[in-house]
Amino acid sequence: MEIRNLISFVEVTRRVGFTRAAEHLGYAQSSVTSHVHKLESGLGVQLFVRGRDGVALTEAGARLLPYAEKIISLSEEAEEMVGGGAHRRTRFVVGAVETLATYRMPDVLRQVRAKFPDLRLSVTFLRCEDAADAVDSGRVDMAVVLTAPLGHQQLRSERIAEERIVLVAAAGHPLATLPEVLPAHLRGEVVLVTSPNCSCWQVLRRELAPEPTPDHIELGTVEAVKRAVAQGGGLAVIAGVAVDAELRRGELVTLPWRPAVDVHSILVHRRTSISDAFRQVREEIVTVWRRQDAAEPLYVATGERGVSRPRRAGVPGAG
Repeated sequence: MEIRNLISFVEVTRRVGFTRAAEHLGYAQSSVTSHVHKLESGLGVQLFVRGRDGVALTEAGARLLPYAEKIISLSEEAEEMVGGGAHRRTRFVVGAVETLATYRMPDVLRQVRAKFPDLRLSVTFLRCEDAADAVDSGRVDMAVVLTAPLGHQQLRSERIAEERIVLVAAAGHPLATLPEVLPAHLRGEVVLVTSPNCSCWQVLRRELAPEPTPDHIELGTVEAVKRAVAQGGGLAVIAGVAVDAELRRGELVTLPWRPAVDVHSILVHRRTSISDAFRQVREEIVTVWRRQDAAEPLYVATGERGVSRPRRAGVPGAG
């Protein structure tokens, strides 16, 4: 397996498409397609399935992804250690759920690059339920998720900031005219989710109990969910930071609903591995989160219209 083929495979996965991966890598799209085809041919499996909203990993692709990331990481580390001479950069990997990786972490990457040129920071996608194993095994140095892992004595979870969870619909949706959306109003609605284990979807399910859970459709990525909602395909419960741009453009509207629990972005790390790199990255994460929230995003201003509900501190397991 050639490293460049694995790099293209990982980027197609992260960017949910060949075109975006090619733009990020600086290749022609045909080159990225060729790299993936060579990888598929060599392994004798199909790695992606293509759909209207991008690409998704097959079962074989999902099995390959952690190995591909590890091979790329080891290759980069070997190059730095052997060829870097006396000046070696520290590598630090943050695993983050898609929403935080896409809408929070880019500013962190820029700040770390500017302030700490000897620190090589990279971000990889992971699911909340995989965070503990990823940190415990050393595949990532820290994780940033929306639900704290339970039952891991070697790990520590700390809250970074509250993440406002909003219920969104296409512009002009009838529910947007109500003073407050109640569980009964969601009967007959379809909720679009990235996965059945999505933290935001689990929050909505808890909020609706004992009302029946609405039908839901899995679309795999946040971008696919947003596009489908904007086209009238259903509702979505999602972190507000992911939809602020669409709200400003008028493509989506927030519905007058807010969960009675606080959801936080949570930093997960090993208790015994507090390095200088960890302190630097943690400091930038906290600083960037606070600066982003201080900008008064549109979802904060619109997401509480007409809603007055008792608050309960914390999501189960988020401590």
